[in-house]
Amino acid sequence: MGILLEVIEGQDYQFESLSIKDWAALAACRSGVYGFLGAVYSRVPDNQLIEKLLNPDLINFLMSLQRTENLSEEMREGLRLIEDFIQSSQGRPMNELRKELTVERTRLFRGLKPIYSPPPPYESVYLSSDQLPLIQATAAVARAYSEMDVFLPEEVRDQPDFIGYELDFMRRLTDREAQAWNQGKKDLALKLLEKEQEFLEGHLIRWIPSCCDALLKWAKLHFYMGLIKVTKGFVMEEARKTKELLRWARSFAATNERGGQRNG
Repeated sequence: MGILLEVIEGQDYQFESLSIKDWAALAACRSGVYGFLGAVYSRVPDNQLIEKLLNPDLINFLMSLQRTENLSEEMREGLRLIEDFIQSSQGRPMNELRKELTVERTRLFRGLKPIYSPPPPYESVYLSSDQLPLIQATAAVARAYSEMDVFLPEEVRDQPDFIGYELDFMRRLTDREAQAWNQGKKDLALKLLEKEQEFLEGHLIRWIPSCCDALLKWAKLHFYMGLIKVTKGFVMEEARKTKELLRWARSFAATNERGGQRNG
C-alpha cells in the first residue's frame, strides 16, 4: 500500500533505495491506477461498478488518501468529490444509480450536440489541426499501439484515441514492466519504461489536461467531476515523474549489473 500511496500522492520517490521487487511493485501500482481510470471511462456503468462504489472499504481508502500531506490539490479535490458521491448514494436503488451514471457518462464522453455536451474525449478532437488532420492524429495513436502489439478487441467499434483506451494502453505497458522486473529482465523493463515516457509526452500530456478542463465545465455528478480531476492530476504527475523514474531505473540497472542483483 505504501508505494501505491506514493504514486497517487506524487511524493518524491527514494529511487536509490528501491530493490528490484520494489521497482516491480511500483510499476504494478501505476498500472492499477491507469487500469481503474481506463475502465471507468471505457465501460458503461454496470452492477459490478455500482457494488464496488458502495463498498465501505472504498470510502475508507479515499478518506485515508485525502489525509496524506503531498497530494496535489487537484487530486485531493477529486477524491473528495468521489467520496461525497459515494456517501450520498448509500441506500439508493442500484438501478437508479446505474441510470444516473450512464446518462452522465453518455452526455460527457459520447459527443452529443454541442449545446448538450462537451467535445468528446478523443485525442484527435483536441489535437487535430490543418497541420495534423484528425485522421492522422488517430493513426498516430493506432501506430503506437501496434508497435507494442496492442490491439483493441474486435467487438470495439470506436476510435483508438479515446481517453479510456489510451489510459488502458498505459496500464498494459506498466503491467508488462512489472512482469519484466519480476522476471529479472531489466533491459526489457527499461525499454517499456521508455515507451511509457514516450507515450506520456507524445500523447497523454498534450491533450488530457485540456480535455479534463473542458469536461469539468459540463460535469454535474460529483463522481465524474472527481474522476476527471483525479485523471488530470495523475497524468500531470506521471508526466512530471516518469523522466526522473527512468533516469533512476537506468542507474539501478547499471549498478545491478556491476554489483549483482538486489533481491531485498
